[in-house]
Order: sequence, then structure tokens, then C-alpha cells
Amino acid sequence: MSTSIITADGLVQPQAQELARVQVVRPLGMLLCLTISDVFAVVLAMFIATWIRDHLTGREHPSVVGMAVVASIFTMCTFVAARLYPGVCENPVDELRRIFLAVTLAFLTFGASTFISHDLSPSRLIVLLAYGL
Repeated sequence: MSTSIITADGLVQPQAQELARVQVVRPLGMLLCLTISDVFAVVLAMFIATWIRDHLTGREHPSVVGMAVVASIFTMCTFVAARLYPGVCENPVDELRRIFLAVTLAFLTFGASTFISHDLSPSRLIVLLAYGL
């Protein structure tokens, strides 16, 4: 006994059981590559912002490695919250919009946390420059 679903047009669609077997595969390698590239981009933006700040002020400042780690953690958390790591292609317009909003939220959160706790950042100019990059 075979069951099929008939639409209003009279077309026969496959069985509902066959549709239930479709799985979305999220490759771990793609997810890992996206995460590594995003962390690298945030850390690189922080170091370039530090270099720009050092050349604008004309003096050397303390290392910003700890600040770059905190900024990458904030950014990765907002990317996960914005569901930017599904490992499959999505609509480019929606994805670009979510990336912009996630990066903005991450750097606003990081900038606000530097006002609350002065131990996170030796310079707020670095956060502003890194967001611009």
C-alpha cells in the first residue's frame, strides 16, 4: 500500500517519509575554517589598529594581546548568537546584514566594557580603529 500526497494541481509528490530522510550536513572542516578566519581577522584588525595608534601618538604602548583575545571572544559569541556558523550557504544579503550587526554589537559591547572595567583596554582608540577596519 503506497501513500502519496496530491497537490491542488493534481501533481503527485513523493511520500512524506522520503522527505523526512533529508538531512542537512554541516561539515566540521568548513565550520573550523570560518571560525579560524574570523578570529584571525579580528586579531589582525586589533594589531593594525594598535600600529596606527602607535604611529599617530608617536610612542610605544603596552601589548594588546589580551585585548585582542577578549575582542575575538566577544566577536565569536555574537557570530554564534547571530547564527553565522551554520556551515551552509545562505542568502548573501541576509548574511552580510547579520555580519555587520554582529560585528557592531561585539565592538559596542567591548567598548562599553572598557568604560566599566579599565583593565580590559589600554586605549579605547584601538577599539574604535579596529571596528573601522
